[in-house]
Amino acid sequence: MYTSSQRLGSGIYATVGSYAAIIYSVLLIFPAITGQLIDKYGINAESLGLLASVEMGGLSLATVPAYLWLTKVDPRRIVVALSLVMILGNVYSAFAPSFSHLCVARVVTGAAAGSIAVVLLALSRRAPDSGKSLGVFVTAQLVMAAAMLAVYPYVFGKLGLTGLYLALAGLTALAMLTTRAICRNRLTPIKTGQSETAGRRAPRHRVVAGLAAITLFYVCLGGVWAFVGVVAEEGGISATNSSTILAVATAAGIASAALATAIGETRRRTLYMTLGLVFMVVSVVAFVGTPETWRYSLAAVLFKFAWTFTLPFMLAGLAALPGGDNVMNTTNLMLGIGSTAGPYLAGFWISRMGGMDSMLLAAAVGLIVTIGCALVLESRSRQSSLPVAQEEAA
Repeated sequence: MYTSSQRLGSGIYATVGSYAAIIYSVLLIFPAITGQLIDKYGINAESLGLLASVEMGGLSLATVPAYLWLTKVDPRRIVVALSLVMILGNVYSAFAPSFSHLCVARVVTGAAAGSIAVVLLALSRRAPDSGKSLGVFVTAQLVMAAAMLAVYPYVFGKLGLTGLYLALAGLTALAMLTTRAICRNRLTPIKTGQSETAGRRAPRHRVVAGLAAITLFYVCLGGVWAFVGVVAEEGGISATNSSTILAVATAAGIASAALATAIGETRRRTLYMTLGLVFMVVSVVAFVGTPETWRYSLAAVLFKFAWTFTLPFMLAGLAALPGGDNVMNTTNLMLGIGSTAGPYLAGFWISRMGGMDSMLLAAAVGLIVTIGCALVLESRSRQSSLPVAQEEAA
């Protein structure tokens, strides 16, 4: 027989997993749909970049108004309302008569999705095991991306962009069913917990260090991952082989995210996070110097495994900070900024400041700095970093 805490957790995990799988899906499979976008709208590479940027911008900028409503609304009502916006946005995207109309639809849909992401991160702070909830948040995205890429040539390759966007609308409608679990478990509106209002605030240096860590983390991984294909090409690895290697790396990423989810909230969070970042540094350095196939394969698999293993623990460290849900709201903003800036900064560095190897070494240094910031984030004892739900229950 389940306890009320277990029912609360299962409801949150279902909601977080269902929506996390959808809200980032278009961006995660964007390389697969570029050909169809070009054929349908007759656009060039610059316009493709613009489309990706406006959707990512909508996801990120949604964080700004969330500072005003996050502490004042019932999470179920806001998720349902934003889900309807996502459904309408995807339906309109399916039949957008021009590229400009598609851009407008995607920025509105992205803003709704970004607002839901804010709620998901805040809900994870309410889970009995916030580490497990954040692991579900990451794993669901990876599983959905892998599944869509696997079936894309056979399903959406034939149905086209119309079928893709309509499928996303249908999946969003199904995800809305999970919000009833929140209601059944009587999840309270997202308000600052009583334990946090009693003067308990995280030291400013820990908040700044944590936000700097997540930003640097995404800048470095985004920059490196955007150019791993170029690294393979420079090393004489064929496109077929590199695609196979990256598919294996993606599978390793799913496995590591599932492992982090299974571990959940743990007193060894600092150790796991540090080890993951160290392995990322090693993998980035292994890409340097036009690697052979075996070294490239090892680096790619280790990089993706370490990336998705580290992220849930880093998010859990931020979620454990006292001071309210706005910390997680700002985390979502920094995540978006890092994701957007990483590929651009990496390309700029390669073109203007020394080439591929120089960029990879700079990313390795950035990840070393991230380790320092993460250690500052975790500088307090584990006793003071229990999940919010456990603190408030006590």
